[in-house]
Amino acid sequence: MRQEYRYRFITSGSLLGITLRSTTSIPVGSIIRKEMFQLDFEEFLVANRFGTDAIAVLREKFHRKESLGEEQHRKVMDLFRRYLLVGGMPDTVNEYLFSHNIVKVREVQESIRMMYGDDASKYEQDNGCNLLIRRIDDYSNLSILPIEVKSDKDYAIHSALNNLLSVKDYHLLSGLVLSNNRKVTTRDKVTYIPIYYVMFLDSTGQNKEDIFF
Repeated sequence: MRQEYRYRFITSGSLLGITLRSTTSIPVGSIIRKEMFQLDFEEFLVANRFGTDAIAVLREKFHRKESLGEEQHRKVMDLFRRYLLVGGMPDTVNEYLFSHNIVKVREVQESIRMMYGDDASKYEQDNGCNLLIRRIDDYSNLSILPIEVKSDKDYAIHSALNNLLSVKDYHLLSGLVLSNNRKVTTRDKVTYIPIYYVMFLDSTGQNKEDIFF
């Protein structure tokens, strides 16, 4: 049917990789693999009609280590708190956008949790093996940026982060403190940023002096 070009197939599922491994021959060139993830905070903002131009402004301020205005800060913090409640699973986000009812959102979350539990148990039942967590052994290519999450009142007190940065053998050049506080500041090796800026943290978006190789 595939060779007749009359049909296109979409397959998905947590056991799909195991199924393909047991296939005697994989039609190279006929399969396109796509990885799908839950919505991150930036995508949650877009889903809530937070304009892409506004997100671009946030990104620019993040890279410049600038603070948002009071009104902007309150709006983004409110959406971030909603994101923490709703999460990034597409069904829960759709329910929130449709009903704005957290009770109904919780019902969808519980349904997803139960389905994941049932699905994960199949790995052991059907394949006679447990799920394994991959170890990270290639530390030479691992970027390290220590982060501590704090509340608004005591965000400047972070003994755990200070102790980590003080160990010379770790060669850590900087650290981040995420909090509800609006202002972006830097003291010694520590930069303080609002917690919603976490959506812009990635290995390609950091300055060279902020990453340890």
